[in-house]
Amino acid sequence: MIDFLAARGGTINALDGDLMSDTAPDPSPVLYAAHNQDICAQRQITVHGTISGKAVSFSFSADPENVMSYFGGCAPSGSPPSPRHFSAQQIQRMTSTLQNTSRKVLIQSPAFGSRSLEIGNAIARDPGQLDVVASDINGRVWFAHWPQAAPGGGWAHWRPMLPDVAGSNVPVGVVSRDPNKLDIFMAGSDGETYTGAWDRNVTSGQWRGWWNILTGAIPSGGTITSVSRDPNKLDIFLVSTDGGVYTAAWDQNVANAQWRGWWRIGNLVARPGSTVSVVARAPNKLDIFVAGNDGKTYTAAWDQFVAGAQWRGWWNILTGAIPPGGTISAVSRDPNKLDVFLVSTDGGVYTAAWDQNVANAQWRGWWRVGNVTAEPGAAVAAVARDPNKLDIFAAGNDGKTYTAAWDQFVAGAQWRGWWNILTGAIPPGGTVSAVSRDPNKLDIFIVSTDGAIYAAAWDQNVANAEWRGWWRIGE
Repeated sequence: MIDFLAARGGTINALDGDLMSDTAPDPSPVLYAAHNQDICAQRQITVHGTISGKAVSFSFSADPENVMSYFGGCAPSGSPPSPRHFSAQQIQRMTSTLQNTSRKVLIQSPAFGSRSLEIGNAIARDPGQLDVVASDINGRVWFAHWPQAAPGGGWAHWRPMLPDVAGSNVPVGVVSRDPNKLDIFMAGSDGETYTGAWDRNVTSGQWRGWWNILTGAIPSGGTITSVSRDPNKLDIFLVSTDGGVYTAAWDQNVANAQWRGWWRIGNLVARPGSTVSVVARAPNKLDIFVAGNDGKTYTAAWDQFVAGAQWRGWWNILTGAIPPGGTISAVSRDPNKLDVFLVSTDGGVYTAAWDQNVANAQWRGWWRVGNVTAEPGAAVAAVARDPNKLDIFAAGNDGKTYTAAWDQFVAGAQWRGWWNILTGAIPPGGTVSAVSRDPNKLDIFIVSTDGAIYAAAWDQNVANAEWRGWWRIGE
C-alpha cells in the first residue's frame, strides 16, 4: 500500500477515485484482510512505512454502507442486506448526469404521440406492487412500476427495458412466477419469438435478454401468451405463420433449464399472430382458447395425468361466433370452473361457463352480458376476485370504458352493468388490462386517445366503493 501511494503523490488522495469531499478514500477489502481487521467492527485502519527514507503513516476510514464502496455492507451473516446509501455529493453528481440531454430518457417518461403505446399487460406481483409493460411506435419496450410502500404512492417513470427487437406497437406478454420475477414475451420484427427476464436477485435487478425461443415463427405484431403453473415453469402459446397453434415450455429443473418445443396442438387453423388465451386451473392442468378461421370458438386441454400428458381437443364451444383473429378471454375461478368471454359478430359481449360438476361437465351458454356494443373480436378483460365473483371490462363503440360484474350471491347470480368508468376515453377495439391485487381491489389500464397509458382503481373500502382515476402513468 505504501509503495502504491508513493508512486501516486504520496497521499491518501491516490485512493480518492470519485474526487468527492464527502466520501473517504477507499482502500478496498484487500487491505483490511491483510491486517486481519473487520471494517464493520473497526472502520479506521492505519498503515505504516517509509517514503524516500522518511517514516510515514496513513489512516483510512472507509464507509462500508456506501453503495459505491468496495464493501458489501455490515449485515450479520445470514441476515437480509443492511440499508445502503449514497453521499450527498454522489446524489448531486448522479442527478446532474441524468439531466444531460442524452440521459434524460432514463428518468423521464417519453413523449408519446397519438396512439404511440400498445399496452402489453399488467401484473400484480403481490398486493402491494403493480407493473405495466408497453411497446411504442418504434418497437421499444417500456416498463413502469407502482410500489404501494413508496413515498407518495405514485407510479415510477417509464423505463426502457431491453434493445429493440420488434416493429411498431407489438403486444408484450408478461407473467410473474413469484414476487421477485417477471418474464416477458414478444414477436420480433424478424418473425422470431423472443423472451426477456427480470429477477430482483440476479444481475442487480437488471433486465436480461432478449433470447430467441427455438424456432418459434410468428408474424411481426403477433401475440404470444404465457402462463406460469408454478414458480419454476412457463408455458407459452402462439398462432404461427402456418395458422397452427403451437406451444413451448420451460422448466427450471428439466433439460438444463432450456426451452423445449415447439409442439403443434391439434390441426386447428387460426389467423397467424392472433391471441391464444390460456389459464392454469391447477399446476398440472392447462386450458387454451382461440378463434378459428371458420368463425367458431375453440378450446383444447392438457392434463399431466390424462391421455399420456398429450393435448386433447379442439372442441367447439357451442355456437359462439367470433371473427377470425378475435380474442377469447378466459378465467378460472377454481380448479373445476372456467368462464370465457368474447365480443361476437353482432358486437355484443357474451359469456359461457364450464363446471366439472354441472351439466355433465358440458359447456353452458352463450349468454349476452347487458347491451353494450363493442368492436367484434375485441378483447374483454376478465378477473376473478374470488371463486364467486367476476368482473369484466370492455371498450365500447362510443369510446368509453365499461365494466360489468357477477356475484354468485347478488341479484340472483345475474350479471349487473354495464357501468361507464369515469371519463376513461379509449378507441373502439382498444384493450383494457385488469388485475385484482386482493378480493376487494381492482386496477385497470388503458391506452387512451392521446396515446398515453392511464390507470383507474376500485377498492371496496375506499371512496364508498366508487372508481377513482384516471391517472396518467409516468407523469
